Amino acid sequence: MSLLVKNKKGFTLIEIVIVLAIAALVLAGVLLAVGGAQRSQRDSARKGVAARTATAMENHASNNNGSYPPTATTALAASYLVGIIDTDTDAAPTNTGAPASATATSGVRYVAPATCANGAAVASTGRRYAVVYWSENAGATQCLGN
Repeated sequence: MSLLVKNKKGFTLIEIVIVLAIAALVLAGVLLAVGGAQRSQRDSARKGVAARTATAMENHASNNNGSYPPTATTALAASYLVGIIDTDTDAAPTNTGAPASATATSGVRYVAPATCANGAAVASTGRRYAVVYWSENAGATQCLGN
């Protein structure tokens, strides 16, 4: 009788496989959640850079009779974008010189005169600007403007 009890100690192969399968499912869930959190963090960083760029555009306008920086100049970058670093490009947001959209590798872009339409900058007239950035969660460009 005591020999039978000794043989019953330990785990069966099926029990070990079930525990490993459950652990694999939990690990997969954690990895998916971390990836989503990282995308959201990058989107928040891009949106913050875009908002600070829009504020810089407004500051430029308030100091220059309501005029936004002319197309393809560095006037905004030289004086108003100091300290604003786009995490996608490790540089200040760029003036596109012409209305454009952004991609995951192009970083935050601004242009004037332009307006926002369907998440992209569109040529405009007058005292208007557009700041575009890529949103991973939306899978498209987003646009801030006046």
